[in-house]
Amino acid sequence: MILLFVYIPVCVNFFYSFFRLSSYSAGKTFVGADNFRRLFTDEAFPIMIRNNLYYCIISLVIQVGFGTLVALLLESKLTGKLRNFYRNIYFIPALISLTAVGLLFTFVYSPDLGLINTFLESVGLGRFTQTWLGDSKLAIFCIIAMSQWQFTGYITLLMVVAVQNISSDYTEAAKLTAQAPYGQRLVLYFLLLRNSYWFVPLLQL
Repeated sequence: MILLFVYIPVCVNFFYSFFRLSSYSAGKTFVGADNFRRLFTDEAFPIMIRNNLYYCIISLVIQVGFGTLVALLLESKLTGKLRNFYRNIYFIPALISLTAVGLLFTFVYSPDLGLINTFLESVGLGRFTQTWLGDSKLAIFCIIAMSQWQFTGYITLLMVVAVQNISSDYTEAAKLTAQAPYGQRLVLYFLLLRNSYWFVPLLQL
């Protein structure tokens, strides 16, 4: 499935990058590397690279890092009998279509009736209200925040499965070291999940 829906389309797009195409014609003209020359010399190219780096770094920290912590919390005794309920609640955003999420966050970021500005004004912080999507410096982070809200639950679910697949021998050893500092036990879990950290970031990015 990944081959069919990911790698083959990528290869097809790379092939077409050597042609000039038109939306109004089925014909195509071979232009060699001219499309790449235009891309690399475009003034917007550094901005695109910067925004993609922002997205990748923030997504790795939040979706993978924070997702792992939430997965460990969901698999701990603290969730008790409500464990499945919490999993389902946390995964719901991933089930919502991207179009619906976009419309939802359009209202959240609205400068007039948006949830964020309304909240800031209600607590006396009206001076911090912004035109969130109208500010070129803030817009990329608003979009990244929307993405984190939607997809962190999906990555968390993958990490929950990874935590469940940890051998019981290791989990028993972790219980025996209950007197060890919490940070050391957390590092132990991160090391046991290292194989997932090769797959999940590639899937997420």
